[in-house]
This record gives sequence, structure tokens and C-alpha cells, in this order.
Amino acid sequence: MWHHRNEIVHEYIEKRLNQNESDQLREKIVIEYEKGSGGVLLIHKHMFSERLADLLEKAVIEKKYWLMQIESSRACVKKLSSPDHDMQGILKKFATVPD
Repeated sequence: MWHHRNEIVHEYIEKRLNQNESDQLREKIVIEYEKGSGGVLLIHKHMFSERLADLLEKAVIEKKYWLMQIESSRACVKKLSSPDHDMQGILKKFATVPD
């Protein structure tokens, strides 16, 4: 009796958690897609050639991969365009003769 009850209760909770995760993933993808390909590395711009509806129909693992790639690409572009990414500054800091 308890096994049957636990299967029903836990299956419902897992399904609900999975639905919440799926909704969050969908929302993040829509936000990133609507930002467009500006601000991503050139190598990732092709990932916006697919329609949003088609992207959202893919398997979860493919959607997570797409999102991870785009988020990482945006972070990389942001880092590369920051003033901290100055080669002369890096060389002065690390390539000097010690005292």
C-alpha cells in the first residue's frame, strides 16, 4: 500500500519539478533568442539561423546545449571587450623583470 502511495506522490512531485524546470529553460531560451546574435562570438552566430519555434521543440539536452553555448559566448564577448582585457596591461603585470 505504501509503495503504491509513494509512487503516485513522488511521481507527481517529480513531474511538477520537471515542468517547472522546463518552463524556466524555455523562458531563458526565449530571452536569449530575442536578444539576437549581437554580442555573441562569430562562431556562434549561426545558432540563431533556426526559428525559435523549432529550437523549442528540440530535446532538453539540445536546448540546454544551445543555451549554454549562447550564454558562454556572450560572457566571452563581454570579457574580451572589458578594459581589463588589455594585452599591454597583462604584459606589464606578468612579464616584467623581478626586483
